[in-house]
Amino acid sequence: MAKPRTSQKKIATSSWERGLSLAWTAARTGSKWIGYKVKNATLYKNASDRPLDLGFLIEQAEILSKELGLLKGTAMKAGQMLAVAGESFFPPEVTQILRKLHSESPPLPWEVMQKTLRRRLKPEQLQQLDIDPISIGSASLGQVHRAVCKKSGKNIILKIQYPGVEDSVESDLKMIRRILSMTKLMPDPSGFDDLYKELKTVFKRETDYEWEAQQTKQYKALIADDSFFVVPGVIDEYSGKRILALSYEEGVSVESVCSDKMIPQSQKNFLAEKCMTLYFHEFFEWGVMQTDPHFGNYLVRLNSDKTEITHLILLDFGATRTFSKKFISDYRNFFWATLDQNKDQMLHAASELGFIKETDSKEHIDRIMVLAEGVLEPFTNTFAGENGEQIYDFSKTNIHKRLLSLGMETARQSAWRAPPSEIVFLHRKLGGVFAMLFRLEAQIATKKTLLPFRKERVL
Repeated sequence: MAKPRTSQKKIATSSWERGLSLAWTAARTGSKWIGYKVKNATLYKNASDRPLDLGFLIEQAEILSKELGLLKGTAMKAGQMLAVAGESFFPPEVTQILRKLHSESPPLPWEVMQKTLRRRLKPEQLQQLDIDPISIGSASLGQVHRAVCKKSGKNIILKIQYPGVEDSVESDLKMIRRILSMTKLMPDPSGFDDLYKELKTVFKRETDYEWEAQQTKQYKALIADDSFFVVPGVIDEYSGKRILALSYEEGVSVESVCSDKMIPQSQKNFLAEKCMTLYFHEFFEWGVMQTDPHFGNYLVRLNSDKTEITHLILLDFGATRTFSKKFISDYRNFFWATLDQNKDQMLHAASELGFIKETDSKEHIDRIMVLAEGVLEPFTNTFAGENGEQIYDFSKTNIHKRLLSLGMETARQSAWRAPPSEIVFLHRKLGGVFAMLFRLEAQIATKKTLLPFRKERVL
């Protein structure tokens, strides 16, 4: 039986309750932000002279982390995205607090989740299962309980959605947008209308566990030829709109592997190379990608003496996205033109993707080109390894932070508009891959990993 964790008694489920809670959070952060701005404007004439009030930022992060974590749902998921984005411009003490939204979400009591089970499964189905009332994992949209099928003796997991989550997506997003605008953590919100519409569609889809079950099955079929990767099997008998039953897969966290000194660096490099290769398979070959880079969506399986990585377990396919063949073709052209340093082709492909427009200033276009070249740094800024292969050393870079910072700088200095939504989700995943390779302190032959995907091939 899993070790019990501190739980919260309930979550706000109605739009009115959640709206009130988010409004209170907005009022607290907004009023403190205004006070901070007024105080510093009085004391310091030039903005560049104003010192960073670390205590203030920590206080703001604590408020957001606590309130969004208790609300769960779309509000918490938006906070998790802020935690990733904030690494480039928040101090480490602040991002550490926001990262709690990834790992310290308290579960709801069993009595609350049991009501969902009783509404969604028939009595005879529940009688077939021995369900552990203690959650083994809790996240933004639901929590996971381990169960045993009495007849077969097999271990499974039940992913149970929190009550009311599906009905709060739109209202949560509206209030989160207001909070980010009030605290100036994002540029002019009027340029992000299309992106918010896309986020609403994506978050709505993530609350549909029947859709996630379909995506899990599709991904399991796509990855079937590589036994290193493991995707849990869907158990249709106990699955539905708000419950997803999956095979139980044993493994340890990526974070534990990163910090385990007993696992040789060569094994960590191997894992890193497999993750990079998987990203290229997803986009260039399949056109299907799991776009949530949260480390909790992976588990690592080790051999008996815990020194060899044998499998990577892939979890949570609610954020799976299918890219159009046109987008893949346009992005492929942009990608290789950038790698080949062919500026004319870069500009043409960037225009096709919607990165740039004829009315954009030369300064804006130049920043976009620099940003694109930065994305490909791991494939250009390499050194010769012992066997002559071109190696990129992720242990000596902070590329994932620098790219995010450069993107934010572009937003601040340009007439900014939200990038195409497909780019947002593609680069969200790429940033997650780079972050994982950085944590693994990987040294891998990036060009060798990339070159097989240059040919045109989309399933």
